[in-house]
Amino acid sequence: MHDLYSLLDKHILYPAYYWKAKDPKLKHLKMLEKRQFWSTNQLQSWQLERLQAMVTHAYQTVPFYRELYRAAGIKPEDIRSLDDINLLPCVRKKDIQEQGDAFLSSLYDKSTLVADASGGSTGMPTHFYKDKEQYQRRAADQVRHDRWSGWDLGDPYALIWGAQKDLKAISSLKQRIVTQYIHRVMPLDAFDLTPEKMSRFADVLEKEQPPMILGYANALLAFAQYLSDFRPHHTIRPKGIVSSAEALTDKNKAFIQDVFKTKVLNRYGSREVGLIASECQHQKGLHINADNVFVEIGRFGEQVDEQGQVSDPEQMGAIQSRIPRLCNTDESGELIVTDFWNYGMPFIRYRMGDEGHKLPGFCDCGRKLPLLGQVSGRVSDFIIAMNGTRIHGEYFTHIFYDLADVKQFQLVQEKVDQVDLKVVTNGERFAQEEFVIKEIKKVCGDEVNVNIVQVEHIPPTASGKYLFTISKVA
Repeated sequence: MHDLYSLLDKHILYPAYYWKAKDPKLKHLKMLEKRQFWSTNQLQSWQLERLQAMVTHAYQTVPFYRELYRAAGIKPEDIRSLDDINLLPCVRKKDIQEQGDAFLSSLYDKSTLVADASGGSTGMPTHFYKDKEQYQRRAADQVRHDRWSGWDLGDPYALIWGAQKDLKAISSLKQRIVTQYIHRVMPLDAFDLTPEKMSRFADVLEKEQPPMILGYANALLAFAQYLSDFRPHHTIRPKGIVSSAEALTDKNKAFIQDVFKTKVLNRYGSREVGLIASECQHQKGLHINADNVFVEIGRFGEQVDEQGQVSDPEQMGAIQSRIPRLCNTDESGELIVTDFWNYGMPFIRYRMGDEGHKLPGFCDCGRKLPLLGQVSGRVSDFIIAMNGTRIHGEYFTHIFYDLADVKQFQLVQEKVDQVDLKVVTNGERFAQEEFVIKEIKKVCGDEVNVNIVQVEHIPPTASGKYLFTISKVA
């Protein structure tokens, strides 16, 4: 019966739903499936075409890019090859945080765009917009990469997630029906991982046996740890597990694979530009989503002149400091991403704030998409509530998504009943203390003492990472 319904959903219900919604997701998916096997020459020709189109559009219709490129002495016609992309100054999260509306294209009415926000790896909320077509295309991206796990359209899958913007769609009756019978999602809120809820979730997964489990890296680890401790003889056997949204260490990956007796596929992306790279079952590296984003690895403040000398960062001008030295294969640096599809609010040479490196060669799977090595993304601790519940660090990031005056935060749990919150604002006095304390106590417990301190700067750790949640009791 399960196989019969999967076939019915894949070939009739799923296509009918998207046809009625006038959403070209499946049309995009069909092209994506072809492009992943394109030759390198085909792929690079496609990338250059998309890059030239986006740069021309941004120069003509987006105030921020027009001013930036004029200051750099660059015009769209200067981009004649993919190598010419390094003529373009890079964009920082700070630019978007400070000049958000200047990134919007004049061809789009802001009210027609999809608003979103990201906490990033620094604890600094970034607010941005996506146009409808980009939103639909990136949904198709995920389906292509999800299929690499062994899952397919029509199959159910388990989701251990915490982004309320993603989960809230399940709240309405219509979306609950779509979620359950079309997309066939079995959700578990990563922000509320109580033993009781994990037990009920395990019961569902043992009964339904979804081919894929998708989730936050640390939430997957917490669920795997629960099964190892309390249900070591469980029979949950997905074809693949996809870990996303956080850095996945080799140690944790091996543990999750051992608990579920299946492969864990690492995935890297961001809310700003969507899916960037994913592993397939061969696990030879993360396939860059190269027909939809252009990924570079670079180092800033290390430009090399014609004599091969590294420039003094203090002597660089404002524009020159935005031009990185591009890294060689296997050399680690900061990821820089260009989204080919968000014409409503272009992201061109967007600095991700995460470190990674490209790998040589191609995967044994036959896809010609270039490979990315391990990415050191965001790091966050679970916070322990008064009742013992483990609260995913992402919960606290989402509190600040709609607080535009907050530039950065860091939450430190000194004791179970003591939380210290450091906040960096735009210069004004932090006026949302009551709201933030209420949201923290909602999950940690009314007895928790929340101490909020407004500071000018939050330094990184010795490793260079910004930890937006730290628990000294977890």
